[in-house]
Amino acid sequence: MNVKKNSQFQLNEERMTGAFLELMNENSFGKMTVDLICKEVGLNRSTFYFHFSDKYMLFEKAREFVGKELCVTEGEFSDAADALLSLVKKYPGYYMYCCSTDIGEPDTDLLCVEGLSEKEKGYLLNSYADAFKGILKRWIESGFEDDADAIRNVLQAAGLTKEVFKDPVFAANTLICG
Repeated sequence: MNVKKNSQFQLNEERMTGAFLELMNENSFGKMTVDLICKEVGLNRSTFYFHFSDKYMLFEKAREFVGKELCVTEGEFSDAADALLSLVKKYPGYYMYCCSTDIGEPDTDLLCVEGLSEKEKGYLLNSYADAFKGILKRWIESGFEDDADAIRNVLQAAGLTKEVFKDPVFAANTLICG
């Protein structure tokens, strides 16, 4: 039997990923330790290292997890945008960390803008990433002072629209979190 398909293996991985996301709300990524995560879920370090080589690999798993939560949303842009903003409120520490990191070279296939070279699309995507990160970072730092409708409107004004992006909400999450 493949260990990674084992239900206990998957359950432990999900528990560690969930604990990591919750702990990110209280601790910066730099202060996050394997011991802290293991203590939270009642597992030992060897179990952690059976699943992940380090906390960076766990962060990648958390990115997948949050992305899947977002992908289950279908329908209107406002519904999908509200789902993204709901995740930001649920995992503010995770999103704050994402807002402070470089996403690397963005995927120009996210855009539906015509007439630009790949290099120009890269510049455009980086500017959108900076704008979206700035908006969400300010919203988190304010303690979610403004309601989700106001933030959705600001994101749309900053270019998060179907005229610019094939899937605006997926693009925003990708540009923010990589």
